[in-house]
Order: sequence, then structure tokens, then C-alpha cells
Amino acid sequence: MHPLVVKFNVLRLLLVCSFLLASCTGIAQQNFYNGNTKVLNNVDLQSTTATYTYKGDGEAGFPAMITLNPKVIIKLKSDSYKGFTGKTILNLTIIPLHQDGSQDTPFNKTLVVENSLMSNSPVYTDLSQIELLNRYGAIIKVNSSTPLAINPNVSLQLDFCAERYYKLSQQLLNVTATPILDPTNNNVQSTVKLAWNKLKGAVKYELQWTWVDNFSADNKVNKAPCQIPFTDRDFDLNNTKVITSNDQYEIPLIYSKGYLLYRVRAIGKFIGKPEETDVKKDFFGDWSTGNLIKNTVQDWTFFPISENPSLDAMNWDFKASYAEEGKKKEVVSFFDGSLRNRQTVTKINTENNAIVGETIYDAQGRAAIEVLPSPTSNSFLRYFKDFNRNLNNKQFSNLDFDFDKSGDYCKSDLGGMINTSGSSKYYSPNNDITTPFRNFIPNAFNYPYSQTEYTADNTGRILRKSGVGTEHRLDSGHEMKYFYGDPQQSELNRLFGYEAGYSNFYKKNTVVDPNGQVSVSYVDNAGKTIATALSGSSPNIVINGVPYPVLQPLQDESDPNLHKNLGFDLLNKKNQTDTDTPLDNNKLETSYNFKTYKDVLSVNRVLGVTDKTAKHNFFYKVENNSGFTPAVCPKSYPFVYDLDIALKDQCNTDKIFTTGNTLIQKMKIGPSPLTIEVPILPKDLQLEVGDYKLSKTLKVNKETLEGFADDYVANLRSCVKLEDFNPNININCKTTCEECEASVGTLPNFILNNLNGIYQVPTDKLIAGATYFIVNPNTLSVTQNSSALPADVTVNYGMSITDVELKKHVESLKKEWEVLSKACEYICGKGLATSCEINEQVLLDDVSPNGQYGGVDDKSSDWALSVFNTVNGLVKTANPTFPGALVTGDMHWKKPTEPYKNLDGSISRIPIEVIVDPLNGAITYSPAIANATALDSENTVLPQDLAKVTDFISLWKPTWANSLIQYHPEYPYYEYAKQLCTLTSPIDVYQFKPDGTSDPNRIQRNRNLSSDEFDAYLQNLDTYDKATRAGFDLLANGKVLYQKDPYFSAKVPAFLHLIMQIGL
Repeated sequence: MHPLVVKFNVLRLLLVCSFLLASCTGIAQQNFYNGNTKVLNNVDLQSTTATYTYKGDGEAGFPAMITLNPKVIIKLKSDSYKGFTGKTILNLTIIPLHQDGSQDTPFNKTLVVENSLMSNSPVYTDLSQIELLNRYGAIIKVNSSTPLAINPNVSLQLDFCAERYYKLSQQLLNVTATPILDPTNNNVQSTVKLAWNKLKGAVKYELQWTWVDNFSADNKVNKAPCQIPFTDRDFDLNNTKVITSNDQYEIPLIYSKGYLLYRVRAIGKFIGKPEETDVKKDFFGDWSTGNLIKNTVQDWTFFPISENPSLDAMNWDFKASYAEEGKKKEVVSFFDGSLRNRQTVTKINTENNAIVGETIYDAQGRAAIEVLPSPTSNSFLRYFKDFNRNLNNKQFSNLDFDFDKSGDYCKSDLGGMINTSGSSKYYSPNNDITTPFRNFIPNAFNYPYSQTEYTADNTGRILRKSGVGTEHRLDSGHEMKYFYGDPQQSELNRLFGYEAGYSNFYKKNTVVDPNGQVSVSYVDNAGKTIATALSGSSPNIVINGVPYPVLQPLQDESDPNLHKNLGFDLLNKKNQTDTDTPLDNNKLETSYNFKTYKDVLSVNRVLGVTDKTAKHNFFYKVENNSGFTPAVCPKSYPFVYDLDIALKDQCNTDKIFTTGNTLIQKMKIGPSPLTIEVPILPKDLQLEVGDYKLSKTLKVNKETLEGFADDYVANLRSCVKLEDFNPNININCKTTCEECEASVGTLPNFILNNLNGIYQVPTDKLIAGATYFIVNPNTLSVTQNSSALPADVTVNYGMSITDVELKKHVESLKKEWEVLSKACEYICGKGLATSCEINEQVLLDDVSPNGQYGGVDDKSSDWALSVFNTVNGLVKTANPTFPGALVTGDMHWKKPTEPYKNLDGSISRIPIEVIVDPLNGAITYSPAIANATALDSENTVLPQDLAKVTDFISLWKPTWANSLIQYHPEYPYYEYAKQLCTLTSPIDVYQFKPDGTSDPNRIQRNRNLSSDEFDAYLQNLDTYDKATRAGFDLLANGKVLYQKDPYFSAKVPAFLHLIMQIGL
């Protein structure tokens, strides 16, 4: 009997579902009205004299409503839970009733229910019905029944239903906001529930909300609602809207602190006069906030939102998707500091459970573990800390799978997840789901995730990918495997013909699915897949004991003799006898045994094996025409190479040599042509499906070559004449003073000539008498004269030349000209020592870091007089007229006498990094600055605006010393000496030959010498004869030195204040 019960219930379920669909579609919706129900039992039905009147519409005749599609349903049915056997036939007379109660034309109807499942022709009908369309009741009279004694489980039921709409009430909705606390998260306000009273005539409700922050200018005090402007127009332009048939709605509190503004209105149908009634159009009621003009948040209904510490401390993203009838899906994604998605929490309002999914990354930041999403007993959108845990009940992280392996290189040592928490709990018998579908949830056996393993070559390519559960783990034999190899040239030629191009520009990728099926794809250098295929033997299907292949091969594959042996040239030479060429796979490299000379020919190829039954044999052949004979000594030397070959799988295991030594042999090729063929053992090598790295290295043997070199050197004496190394050299480097000065020229001409060369000015095409660059001889400024060239002739390859660029070139050329001029002065005898230039550099060095007045250690003795000490003891004259009055202070790096400048003369600025703390919004600067107002629009400051002297010193530029030189205690002496250097007198400067006689061709007449230069000139006159020849005959004129010394003979400039300042 048990199978009958099952079948009985199933049939009843199908019939009930059919009945519901056939009776009142959408019966749960508000616009459908279900009237009274009248049930006649078996006793009532056995009376053939009784008449039963049924009026199903209890609201008949009510005003302000409209009824559509009314109907009365008369159903003869059996109680299936109690069961009955046999057949019941009921003959009825039915008189339909109109809305006003008047009778319609009567008619007869027979209804039958039957249960004869135990008979030879089983029939089961537990419901028989008739529908009276557009009627509001009925009068029922039982004419006859078969059998007369009706089974107690059989009854006659009368129902009424209609589509009904009421005129919408104009009452304003009363909306209340109630916060929902999360007890598992410190009772944080997780959502707010908006609820309102139901209105008669409303078929649905429209809810709108928006959020306004309450941040103040200083973020110390929150703004009150009356302080925040917000009008009706503001609300209309920025709100979220849902339409729902429910009288409540939950909104997640994912906002920052502020106010949640909301309003609700009812939606009905147009009900009124017949010409105004239209149930196809929506009629909108008034908003719950009323019709008064609103200016601030205070004028709205709002819910205050405080700060949410759990969200403010994280990176998160919220997305909401809305559908009809108020359905929604809300998703919150949480990210780590590198903005990698760590956890995603999803909730739909038809289910009251949050669904949590996690991604776990390896130590390189790659997504390695994808955990199955699982529902929780929590209904709130928040971050679930330590949701998925390892078997030690700690947070599952990269430490559970990404670590250095001490054993098998390829074995995956991956731990499971404990089944008392997270996804592993849901996919296990420990889950606390109470729905009837609980038993259909699969058991993951502590592995509710898939794992992705990447190749160890830093390319980010996938090596293996597991499924979920223990049966599809890595190393289970049912994971996905990915291989990345190189196709052979013959493969491409066979597939695409010879127009495919070289195999170097293609990749051959192989994928093995969990069932072991191998698929191959060929990819061009643009990353496009150009062909796909299945590889390996075809699986068989057995029909009537006979195996048949599932897949049919290509036409030429049907003949196994065509492809018994396939050979590939792994060097990919166009012709087998070719030497090394740029197009083959051989790479000419260096071993650095002989500096950077190319002494290695190597090949590294990835071989893809797609059929583990295939047998592989490898051969290597070397051909050489002769040995090596040096050009000087006729002795010939053979070539000696080391040949290394290795074939390694993805686990770095060598499939040819298991000892780790890959040296095949030392090959010696003599002066005669020779061919060496090397068979590589083992033969008929069978390899598992996968990628194998084949490497070949042919390298010059270091020890042999060094021995040949020693032998060659030892025989050189008999091959080389020593007199060949004594060449005649004619050296004539004499340059006259006039040649030197003529080659350098004047400064304006020097700048002009070099600019012509820098910017490729075609001087041969210049208009007569014109120059493209015009150099001002006084200011050395340069302008461009485009009219100096024909219109079709360009300079600088047609590119523009900026004034800033020209200025930099002029500064550089000026310094270059000064260096060349000094070299000419040395040749011409003008190079007399002077302290005018030396003094300034000494002072600049002193005020630079670690100089005499540039101490950088606040604990050293020189810190007290350092320009880097803001409270140093350096002094200066307060008033040059009174040298005794000295003052201190403001003589340090914070107070430069002029802006700090770069080498090109531009003002130095320091770039500053602005750092905002994500937790509290605090702003810091790196390097630290003294005042934030010093920042310009590009986030840079002047050097003196740095807060720390250590930062200033670390960024020091030598040109900055010019801004501090005036703080040097001896700077007034330098100023005094610099003024002295301006005192000059015309002196005839003589140059003397080694024998002491003067050189008449090298006398400089009336050369203006400073006092320092005059003293240096006198030092060169080291004999009385030289002094007399130079015009300094002290015996004839004892005052001659005084008369010619510029210090005494020149006009003294007005620098009294300098003399007073230094106390002279």
C-alpha cells in the first residue's frame, strides 16, 4: 500500500496546484477579493428536496469601488487526506444570481469524483468543478446522487472571487522608523525598518529615501537638521525609489553619519464616475511628508545616522539591485589595503539570510582560493571576521597553502576548513539549516573551495585549478591542468599550410579537464586563438559488447601508417645543414668565462605532450667544416665544446638524467670536416601529459681554450718580429697663442657657431649677411631670425626651439668658452694666479654641510656656529658705520639672503607627499613641513619651509650655499678682497725663454693686472736681469714697484663701509 499513498499524494499535489491556478489567479494580491465560502456535506447532498442559496459577495452594492471578472466556483471534491473509494455522481440544478440578486436561467450540471485505483482500469479524480462567470451567487438544488448514501469524505463547496478596486483614501500615511540592531556586532545599528499603516484602496506603495551628511566645516560638531538646507527639488533630484505591496521596508545603514530622509505614498486606481474610472492607470496619493514647502532637513521626516566604526575602518563597496514588487538584492564587498576583494556579503529581501563568499590570495597577491558562498544565520550586511577557519580553528589564510615545500616540489599541501564555521559548516552535516532542503546540501568534507595554482615563472598563468570537495582537489587526478608550450613548424604547416609563418610567433596551449580529456589551442602572437582540437586517443562507447570510438579522426588519421613516426627539428633550421641563423631557435649567448665574448649556443623549448602512450626519442647532430688557425702563427687548433642537454617536467625532475648531471659529452672537432651524431638516452621515452622544458647548451670548453691560449702565446716569439712594434711617430702639437685665441674667438661668436651646430642650421642656405640666431653682445641674449632662411628650409628637424632651452644652452656655452679662454691664457702667458676666484669657493664650502660653519651634528663642537643651527652664535655688524656693534640671530638656513636656486638659476622647490589617514582623516606631509600654507598648487614648498633640518641637509644642492654665504663671519673680508680685485693697472707682461732671454713674440702690452696678478707676475721675475728687462730696475728707480702696483697706483673705489665693517 505504501506506493499507492505516494502516488495518491503526488496526484493530489498536481491537482491542487492546477485548481489554484484555475480558480483565482493572483489570489494573494490586494486587488483580488475572495468572498464567503459555503460547504455542503454528505448529509446536505443526500436531500433531494432541499434548495441552497449562496450569495458570495459580502460587499455587493458598496459604493466607491469597482468589481471586475466576478465568478462563482462550484466544486465537488473529496478529502484526500482521509481517502475514499468508489465513485460519486451528483446531478444539480443551478440558478445563477446577478449582483442585484435577480435570477438567471437555470441549468443542470453533473459533477463526478472517483477513486478506483485498485481496479484494473485505475482512475482518480478528487475534484470536479464548474465556474459561473460574471455572477455573484447561485441557487443549488440536488436532483439525484449516486450512490444515494454519499461518502462522508465528499462535499460540495461554493466560492466567490473577483478582481476589486476601491477608491483610494486621501489620508496621509504615518511612517515610523525603527533601527534594527545587530547583536553579534556590538549592537550596531545595521538596518532601519520603515513601517506605515495600510490605506483602503491602495494596491501598492511608493517609498523614496535619500541621505544627507551632517559634517561641519571643522568636523568637530555635527550639524543640526535645521542647519542643513534641503528642498523638495533636492529630494526629487537625488533619491532611491521602490514600489512595494508590503507595508514595511528595510534599508541598510551603509551611510556615513548624517540623516536618512524618507517619504511614502499610496498608489491606487482611478475610481469615480464611469467616465473617470480606469483601473489600468495608477492614482498616486499624497506623500507622507505633506505638501508644505520644505527648506531644511528639519522639515522632512528623517532618521539620524551615527558613525559606524566597523565600516569606517574598512574599504568597502555597496551595490543594490532592484526588481519589480519591491524585490532587491544588496551586496557589500570588503577590500584590503591593496584593494583586493576579500569578502562579499549578499542579501535578498525574499530570504532573511546573509550569504558570505570569500577570496583568499597567495603571498604574491593572486586569487588562489575561491570559497563557495554560504548562507549564515545572520541577516545583516557586515564583515564576518574569521568566517572561514582552518582545522586549527584559526583564520584560513595563505599560510595554509602558500609556503616553501620541503618535500615533493609538485605536491599540493593544502589543509581543509573546520566544519564548525563558515562555508565548511554549511556544506557539512553540521549545518543548522532547518528547511526541507537541508538533506540535499552536499558534504564538502572540509574542502568547500576551489584552488588555483599558478606557474612559477612570474607570468601569472594558471597551472592547475581544482574543483570543490575532496574528489576534485589538486593531486586528485580530477583537477584542471593547463600547459603552455610551443608548436613545431611541421604542425603549423600541416594545419595552415606554409603561409602560417614561423613557429616562433605561435604558442600551443593545452588544457586537461577533470575527466582527462585533452584539448589543444593554437594562439598567434596577438593572443588570438586560431585553431582548437581535441588530442589523445578517442574514448570508446560499448554497444552490444562492441567498442566504438566516440570521436572520428581526420581522414588522414584513419591510416595509422601515415603517422607512425613524426620527427621535429627542435632547432627549427630552415635547412638541416645551416649554421646558426637569427631565425632558428639557437641563441648565441655568453657564459662570461671570456668576458662578454659569445661562446654559447643554447636552445630552450617547451615541449607539450598530449598523449601519454606516445614514445619519444631525441638525437643531436653537430657538423663542422674545419678547426681554427690563427692569422699570425700557422698552428691549427681544434674546437672543443661541452654539450649539456636536459628535459625537465613541471616538477623540475629531469626525465633524461636522474643524477642531476646533464653533461652529455665533451666534443672535440679537429681541422677536418666532421659530423657527430649523439643519441640521447633513454630511448622510447614515455611521458605523462604535460609541458616539458628542453634545454640544450653547446659551450666552448674553458680549460681547453685557456690551454690553447697559453700554447699560442708561448709560440708567438717564433711568429712575430719585435721591430714591428717600433713605429715612427711624428708628434707636432705646438699651438701658438694667436691660433688658440683665433680658434676660441669672441664669446658672442662662440655661442653663435655652437648654436648653429646644435640646431642643425644650414649655414650654406642663409640669406647673405644674415644669421639665424642673433646674439646680443652685451646681454648675450639670443633671438631667432626665421627670415634668415628660405621658407622651405627648417632647422632642428622642424621642431620648435623654446627660449628656456636657448637660455640653458647659452649658460653652458658661456662656461665652456671661459674654460677654453683660460687654456689660451696659459699658452699666451696670461695665466697669473689670483685669489679673487678662490676666496668665494672657500666661503661656499664653509657654509655647506660638514664645512667649517656647516656642522650637521647637534652634539659636535662646531654646531654652535653652524648655519644649520637656528639658534647659532654667528654675529654680524648691525651698522657698518660703527663696527663695534654686533648682533646675533636669523643667520641660519631658515632665513636665506636670497631664494635657494637650482644650477640653471631657477628657484628650488621641494615636492611634498600629502598623506591622509583613512581612519581619522588626519593629514601629514612627507617630508614634514613647517606650515601647510607654504604648499603651492603643485604640492611643493621652498627649501626653508621644511620642518626638519635633517630633511633640508638630505636634499642639499651645492648652489644653495650662495644663499648662505653672507652668514660666513669672513664674508666682509671677501667683499673687501673682491673690491680690491677690481683695482687694475696697465702693465707690459714679458715671457722668458728657458735661457732667461725674453721672447719678443710673447710680450703683452698694457695688460690690465689686478694687485694679486701683479704680485704673481713679480714672483716669475726670479732674477735681477729678468726684472730689469721687464722694466723694474730698482737701482734706477726705487719707487717703481709702488708706482706700478695697482693697489697704490689705481683709483681706490668707495668701499669705506667695508673697511669699517671689518675694523680696518
